[in-house]
Amino acid sequence: MKTKRGISDMGALQSKPARWCIGRSVLTLSLIILLALVNTAQAGFEEGEKAYRNGNFAAALKEWIPLAKKGNDKAEYYLGRMYQNGQGVEMDSTKAAKWYNSAATKGNVHAQYELGMIFHRMAMTEFDYQNALKFITKAAIRGHLKALYTLGKMYRDGYGVEVDPVRAYVMFGFARKRLKEARAAFKQLEERMSNQEVALAKKLGKRVFDPSVKTSVEGSSIGPKGICSLAKNNLVNASISLSIAAQDLEDCLGEQWAGELCQREQEMIEKAYENIRITSKVMNSSC
Repeated sequence: MKTKRGISDMGALQSKPARWCIGRSVLTLSLIILLALVNTAQAGFEEGEKAYRNGNFAAALKEWIPLAKKGNDKAEYYLGRMYQNGQGVEMDSTKAAKWYNSAATKGNVHAQYELGMIFHRMAMTEFDYQNALKFITKAAIRGHLKALYTLGKMYRDGYGVEVDPVRAYVMFGFARKRLKEARAAFKQLEERMSNQEVALAKKLGKRVFDPSVKTSVEGSSIGPKGICSLAKNNLVNASISLSIAAQDLEDCLGEQWAGELCQREQEMIEKAYENIRITSKVMNSSC
């Protein structure tokens, strides 16, 4: 009986390495298959990117749509761009926002910025302003230069947020080394700020991304007079934008009007009108 048990135990011991080898083989095979799928997806994306750069939008769509449907954030971002710009598809801001949103939730910084800008350009309600701020801030935190610059303008001009020169100064400061317009905005704002505000901005740095951090200082130079000055400049810029948008719409329409045409030009006019409305409200309440 003892011998039989010994033989049985030896069989069990011999089976353990065998099972371990089989398990390792299955794991290795799974990793190989996974890597092959990843490489295939990457190759498909790169083929689409090459076609896109060459202006072959149909080929790019063929490569990217399947990837986007599987959740590839880069493909989703580019589909958003194509729908936004009407590249190979009908221009459609709603579909652009859909693809941008899907990519943005996966952490794609470019999609976060573009989605924020869609809300920014079309802002008509508090919900739009909040989403513009939300997604542009997400991109800015990760160092997206245009997002930093745009966020700086929002805080400087009070676009959807309270006027906050300290936060604006920090945003422009982060972007100014590599973005010409941010350098100009930084310099202009610094000239209007008090020494205390500049010192606070330099002290806080990235902490200004936390909305709970207070940035107001006693004797702020951007008081009612500063707000009125900013509002006046914004009103002038909005009026110029309206004039340009109206001319663009006239050029776009020509003698052919089909309702769906010139959507971008119509949106720009609506945005300019909204800027004028908001700025007028600020001036009526503060000036």
